Amino acid sequence: MDMKLELIVIPVTDVDRAKAFYVDQLGFKLEVDHQPNEHFRVVQATPVGSGCSIAFGTGIGEMPPGTMQGMHLVVPDIEAALAELRGRGVTVDGPFHFTETGQTPGLAPGRPDYGTFASIADPDGNVWLVQEIASRGTGWRLEVVILPVADVDRSKAFYSDQCGFAIHNDHRAGDTFRVVQADPPGSACSVTFGVGIPSGTPGSVHGLHLVVTDIVAARAELVARGVEVSEPYHFSMTGGRTEGVDPNGADYATFAEFTDPDGNTLLLQQVTGLEPVDG
Repeated sequence: MDMKLELIVIPVTDVDRAKAFYVDQLGFKLEVDHQPNEHFRVVQATPVGSGCSIAFGTGIGEMPPGTMQGMHLVVPDIEAALAELRGRGVTVDGPFHFTETGQTPGLAPGRPDYGTFASIADPDGNVWLVQEIASRGTGWRLEVVILPVADVDRSKAFYSDQCGFAIHNDHRAGDTFRVVQADPPGSACSVTFGVGIPSGTPGSVHGLHLVVTDIVAARAELVARGVEVSEPYHFSMTGGRTEGVDPNGADYATFAEFTDPDGNTLLLQQVTGLEPVDG
């Protein structure tokens, strides 16, 4: 069953400041700004051309601001992208590439796909990497979110064997660098973990949303593979968490959650009209 990684929660201190940064400066499309009461507000914004969005707000997560590190925004022309960001007042570090001696200023020689990066940080210190892949076409695609883990092999077994993610890449350079990229089935955005990559404290990432068309079936599939998943739940009109599938069958209303071996938390969310990912 497809599990589309559709939403990443970004921890911030000032929602309006974060909204101005992501929408006005980075140019993300504002999808939702919902505030039913003074204790809860959620803002959802999508990089133009991306199949995955970010969300931030009040009452939607417990991560300290600045927790998220190394999310990848893929662009076809990094020089043009960086010029656009700087023109909007965004502070950019780069471009840079990696050699045997580590991070090196400038474009990667020959500009191969995946070879050139730049970094930006939001006002709370959440860090993004801009990565050049010329073959991707126009847009800013949120394609990778980094998960901080303590044991790479254990995490690889969990996400591949138990969650059913496809291992897209497992690259190692000596004992100090390794990167594993795993793709949720049907998703345009991947998770990455490893050694020697920016990540943060193991278990510190919470609220990655995996969208499924049938949450009961998806939960049963994960449980059969040995994953401990909560029972489905929804939220009442007063905002309280209520056990069971949303009685009205509304899209985006029913959830179940599970954690990886390090405590990073993922949410299943039911959307019956989920479209298959193209390519």
